[in-house]
Amino acid sequence: MKISFLHQAGNDTLVLFFSGFGSHPTHFQHLKATCVDVALVYDYRIFEPNIILDLDTQSYSRIILVGFSMGVFVASVCKDLESLDSKIVQKIAINGTDLPIHKEFGINPSLFKRTIKKINLQDFKQQLFAQYLPLAKDFVFLREEELKEELENLFAQNLLIQNEHFIWHKVLLSTHDLIFPCVSCESFFKGKSEIVYRDLPHFMFFDFANWESLCAM
Repeated sequence: MKISFLHQAGNDTLVLFFSGFGSHPTHFQHLKATCVDVALVYDYRIFEPNIILDLDTQSYSRIILVGFSMGVFVASVCKDLESLDSKIVQKIAINGTDLPIHKEFGINPSLFKRTIKKINLQDFKQQLFAQYLPLAKDFVFLREEELKEELENLFAQNLLIQNEHFIWHKVLLSTHDLIFPCVSCESFFKGKSEIVYRDLPHFMFFDFANWESLCAM
């Protein structure tokens, strides 16, 4: 796991963003930030549940936690987030669940295993971005061998640790999600969190101009 700032300007509020499988800082450069700082957690080839300890959060009075796709699961089992509970004012999950590899509440395990065996970057991009694929032409991705490592580790960690009782205040779901079935996410969060639907593919971030508007959803 890696952690780095996308925006750092000494604001009082930090958006702590656990991104999805295959994510890279270039995928979110179009999102501006004026009133918030943004820290990105990504690359799950090596799992470090205490990675937030590497981030200086002392200067922030408010933290907004955002999890996207597999990042929803990673954030839910990140133990050192407990030390930030008093500062976290909002928890937003986007197109993922705390049980990401699950027949009912996530990606079917058999499908996930087939994806590991036959990972194809171009197919993944098409499912991720759908009609917005041309906008991602300059995005950086790991090589397929490295993406396979990331999938293998996420699968292993999902078997080792789970926290299905982690509470997300708000959930953003894409009705045209080709990676995490919308109905599976809905089944997991129904009755637990406020759900907002968007008529978008799995990667919904092209629909926002800045982090403030995303967090205000």
